[in-house]
Amino acid sequence: MAMASYLTSQQIGYGATALGVLGFSTKAIFAKLVYPYGVDPITLMTIRSLVAMPVLWMLLVATREPALPLGGVGWLRLAWAGVAGYYIAPFLDFYGLQTITATLERLILFLYPCFVVILGAIVARRRLSLATLAALLLAYVGVIVTVVAGGWSQIGGDWVGLLLVLGAAMVFATYYIIAGNLARRLSAIRFSTYLMSIAGGATIIHFLVVRSAWDLFALPIPVYLYGVALGVVSTVLPIILVTEGLRRIDTNSSAAINMLGPVFTFIMAYSLLGESLELLQFVGFAMVLFGVFALGRSFRPVRDSSLAAVE
Repeated sequence: MAMASYLTSQQIGYGATALGVLGFSTKAIFAKLVYPYGVDPITLMTIRSLVAMPVLWMLLVATREPALPLGGVGWLRLAWAGVAGYYIAPFLDFYGLQTITATLERLILFLYPCFVVILGAIVARRRLSLATLAALLLAYVGVIVTVVAGGWSQIGGDWVGLLLVLGAAMVFATYYIIAGNLARRLSAIRFSTYLMSIAGGATIIHFLVVRSAWDLFALPIPVYLYGVALGVVSTVLPIILVTEGLRRIDTNSSAAINMLGPVFTFIMAYSLLGESLELLQFVGFAMVLFGVFALGRSFRPVRDSSLAAVE
């Protein structure tokens, strides 16, 4: 009997989400490895899109699954999910990564579950409990401690990078709120393909406005190799896995699992990039992790019924 038969749908959702988080955590590492070759963020995003889109479409064709109607409002929500989650948020994030460390970037981006909870409460018109507010405060204070303890040198003397990544976290939270319900109406592969195609189209248009198409053919070989890894390991597989997780578990539980993200990134950044944290930064790091974990425990999930009216 297959191992999957021993697992519940919820357990598979947790596992898929965790693996997806691991894949997403490699994005900052690949970006940091590519930047020394003089590649700018929009070029890197374009390479990622050109790799990810064909792979996703081939997977979608191979599954031969029928398409389900979404309706006009559904397509508008899907369009925003793609643009916000995989064009605007990555654009802000990749630019922020030019000036701050991969560890600090992931820690700040990790605040998006907090924004998910806040937006979820606003949409559902619910008041946050004291426990939820305390968890939110702990997470935000943890980021402040981590930044202040690291000093000006660790953020490259550029607060703009921090604000860009914080903006990416806020934008990605809107994607998460929207995607959680749309993902349950489509398969993981179809939903992922639609998302990446929308975002990839926006990215390529952006690139052609500011760069020449020939610029893509004059890059060092390692850039293409890292680009392929970024497109497959950090994009295609994580999108499918996280989307599959969203189809099986609630939005806030999925967001809470992302507490593994900064841990994965820190381990890889320490091993591959030589990044490290000061003692007080470890305290701030732990505060953020514990804050987001407590957030998932204190805030009840926002289920489909709370968002059905705006879908």
